[in-house]
Amino acid sequence: MNKTVCVLLLSLLVASSYAERVDFAVANLDGVKINYQINGDNVTVVRRDEADPYSGRVYIPARAIYEGKSYPVTTIGGIAFKYSDVTEVIIPSSVTSIQGAAFEDCPALSKVTISNSVTSIGGWLFSNCPSLKEVTIPNSVVYIGFRAFWGCTGLKKVTLGGSLKTIEEDAFDNSGLEGKLTIPASVTEIGRGAFRDTKITTVSLIAGSNLSGLSDVFPYGVTFIERNKPDPPIDEPVPSLPPNRRFTVVNDDGVGITYHVVGDGGNVAVAAGDVQGAYRGFVEIPASVTYGKTYPVTSIEKGAFGSCDGLTEVIIPNSVTSIGEF
Repeated sequence: MNKTVCVLLLSLLVASSYAERVDFAVANLDGVKINYQINGDNVTVVRRDEADPYSGRVYIPARAIYEGKSYPVTTIGGIAFKYSDVTEVIIPSSVTSIQGAAFEDCPALSKVTISNSVTSIGGWLFSNCPSLKEVTIPNSVVYIGFRAFWGCTGLKKVTLGGSLKTIEEDAFDNSGLEGKLTIPASVTEIGRGAFRDTKITTVSLIAGSNLSGLSDVFPYGVTFIERNKPDPPIDEPVPSLPPNRRFTVVNDDGVGITYHVVGDGGNVAVAAGDVQGAYRGFVEIPASVTYGKTYPVTSIEKGAFGSCDGLTEVIIPNSVTSIGEF
């Protein structure tokens, strides 16, 4: 049996191995209907009918509400968006697992935001997505699977996170990567052909790297350069913001939350947004927020969520000890 037939059979096996049971469908804030499968107290995003696939920009919420219960969205199922016309996908921090081939063969997909909670990039995950131009692998990811970005001919740049350990065979083969590639010091294994059919010209490695067999990994004639391990950062005190200062920080789910420095400047309160009804959908307030330095979130000001008709759910952390009238 030749290699092409083996690959086709493997692809069919992957597609058939993922259950596509749909337990409910809910529209997100953009009006895009998303199908979910209930798994205990959590849910998985699954495929829509082939006659009505996902398309355009898809913002996956951190939680889905069904029959009065709020389910954390923790998984994107295998082949969930395969063959669809999605152009952009935003993955929330609640998602920890993305199953194989979830975004395979999405010709219009040009932008993906992967949250810093995902630990592995499954096999064939983004393969044959020619419009994808740049990808940042977050520091949470330790594994990139077989042919994860194979055939992404428009992909010119990838930034690999500092916790990455394994890059499987053909992971970026036949992609558009070009110029210089920096391999993090954390990487201990790179599979054969991982970056072979690319236009990478220079590869930066940590001095003394134990990686071997690199001649089978990168294009012929690539230049390897060694860099020293960076010195550990020197911790310098960061001054606190003055009392009554307002600032806005986007949380892990992509929601901009406005804060107000209270007291002596050591804590902050959640404040009303800059426009009336600024908060919509699901809002999870963090226990602390970093803006130069890290501030505990200890209160919610009076009227912070006033006139927010589109607000569906608010998660309040244990750090909050005072709540004004909504």
